[in-house]
Amino acid sequence: MFSQLSEETLLVCQCPQTCSIIESVIPHASCANIKVLMEAFSQDWIQACTDKCSSHVVQKAITAVPNFITEKLKGFEFSGEADDSDETYLIQSVLGLTECCLENIEDCLTNLHMSHILRALFQVLGGVCVRDSENVQKSKKTQNYGKRFREPDGMWFFNFFQDDIADDY
Repeated sequence: MFSQLSEETLLVCQCPQTCSIIESVIPHASCANIKVLMEAFSQDWIQACTDKCSSHVVQKAITAVPNFITEKLKGFEFSGEADDSDETYLIQSVLGLTECCLENIEDCLTNLHMSHILRALFQVLGGVCVRDSENVQKSKKTQNYGKRFREPDGMWFFNFFQDDIADDY
């Protein structure tokens, strides 16, 4: 699945129906799979991180990175020749995104979607993880976001496509 994503990653992740699927398989992805996503997002971090759908995939990918890089970080040299491993690429991607956030810090702090990615970056760089089950204060807008995508019977998707088809005619 991830190899097919390599060409249209950003477009697929910007779609509300497919981004939740991608987001749900990230915890089961390999290091090479996460690399495919990060390569696509690094082409334009701002576009990937400010979109209401793809930002969730970026955030989930960032939180998956520590699972693959912990052993590599023990011997990683920031000043020197880097190898071509997937783990090294993930480290460099996180650092590249961090640099992008620092350059655009005002936009990162004020953009709803980018601020979530910034929080994930802080957690990864700081080596801590705040679980969703912990008592974290979230705005009403954030709490309600995505509820319509989580219909237990999947009818929202069906109704969405029906409305979309009706609009075309």
